[in-house]
Amino acid sequence: MPIDANPAMQRVCDALSKSSSLTQLREHRGTLAREFVCSAATARPTWQQSVDVALNPTVIAHARVLALGALVQYFPDQCALILLRVVTTRGDNIAVRMVAGQMLASSAAMTAEHALLRAINDNATDQAIALSVAQITKLNDAGVPNNLRQMMCKEAQDSTPGRRALRRIWLDPDQFVNGWNAVALTLLIDAPTPALFVEAANIAATPAYSKRARVQVLQMLYTLRKQRGAQVLVYPDAFWSAIRQIWSRDSGDVRYAAGELLKLQGGRPG
Repeated sequence: MPIDANPAMQRVCDALSKSSSLTQLREHRGTLAREFVCSAATARPTWQQSVDVALNPTVIAHARVLALGALVQYFPDQCALILLRVVTTRGDNIAVRMVAGQMLASSAAMTAEHALLRAINDNATDQAIALSVAQITKLNDAGVPNNLRQMMCKEAQDSTPGRRALRRIWLDPDQFVNGWNAVALTLLIDAPTPALFVEAANIAATPAYSKRARVQVLQMLYTLRKQRGAQVLVYPDAFWSAIRQIWSRDSGDVRYAAGELLKLQGGRPG
């Protein structure tokens, strides 16, 4: 029987959609999960059935992950906001949120770009994925950052909508206050050439950006230079020229941040 015509499944989904408390949700979670898993194995689940399972915090994680997979596979252009809702829901199962973040960041759907912008900049995604030493070690071995936001930024580099989203955040530290540092770290940490560093210095030197944003950029450049050292990447004259321009022209926190960065060049600013 086609899943769209499955009355038992539809009744469960209808009841779930109308439920208003966690107690009611828990009454349906076992049936909902079993019906979904069985039906998904033999037919294509509907949009509503997949959404109901994916968004239900009381359904077992494996069933929710399966539902998210069904949404991505069968409804790739419509599911971005569902993935966004899951990954930005504080207190939800972190494994389910992690999968939703990976799916959103790696999606090739055009609709994923805007949702990814919102997810990276949302306060809720600045959260550790693992807490135990064993779990953190597994993430490190797999090359996965132990931060939900940072993980999405890394995954986003492998998709066209993801790269566009990263680029938009990179160029607008004023709008993307929460997400800019994570994006900058992702783009700069493994930059094969100094071009992005020069671009960051030019952003910091542009008065059109707010002082807060310019200081944020300078602090990121300072941190990377301090931690990695000059031997990792030779900063070209254009980089230092922009930083010196800031130090000689600006005042206050912006000038101070530029001066601290110039000290790492090996001499005094000025």
